[in-house]
Amino acid sequence: MSARYLALLTIFALFMPLLIGCGHKVTDPGDSYGEHPLSPSEGLIPMSVGNWWDYQVRSYNPDTTYTVRRKIRAVHTLGPNQYYMFVDSAAGSSHLDTLYFLRNIRNIGVMAIMYPPDSALTEDTLFWWPHVHAGYHYWFGQDSMLVLYDEPGFDLPTDTLGPIMSYQRFVNGSRAHYYTYNFLGDTIGLLSEYDNSEIDPEYTLTAYHVVH
Repeated sequence: MSARYLALLTIFALFMPLLIGCGHKVTDPGDSYGEHPLSPSEGLIPMSVGNWWDYQVRSYNPDTTYTVRRKIRAVHTLGPNQYYMFVDSAAGSSHLDTLYFLRNIRNIGVMAIMYPPDSALTEDTLFWWPHVHAGYHYWFGQDSMLVLYDEPGFDLPTDTLGPIMSYQRFVNGSRAHYYTYNFLGDTIGLLSEYDNSEIDPEYTLTAYHVVH
């Protein structure tokens, strides 16, 4: 047996455990994207790797309540841009549900690529902010988006918050099915979201850790 062949076998033996280990990461697909450092980003959703938000989630079918942590897990390069990857995990579960890739653009808003990304890496403005007003309308893909208003406040166990920016997202432009999102920009991010049809769960913020 040649020395070169022995060397190849040695390399294969060293990397086989890593290859086997990667095969079990079916619930955490983010590692397939190139990762690079990105500075913390202020905007409607404050973005920094490690930021997290805990939500009380109410599901209507069946009617249950549980806790979900939404966390910025990593930074990934998609095409020419870098994005923060958001994942959800229910309390007591090791499963990670990848949601989307987001980045802030100053004076425009929150840009999004949905997960999994398409081959064109289609990016769109999910939430215009801050230079919008109540009644402002735009499109996010096939969904019609409407800026609602500033609510007077939103109570958390440890905070009484100021004005809130609210949005409605009409699925496929239909007035019959829509989501409502409430934000406190620059400081916390998403406070609550709910589906008027009760198909998807309702999220209410209970705790958070945000680095700017």
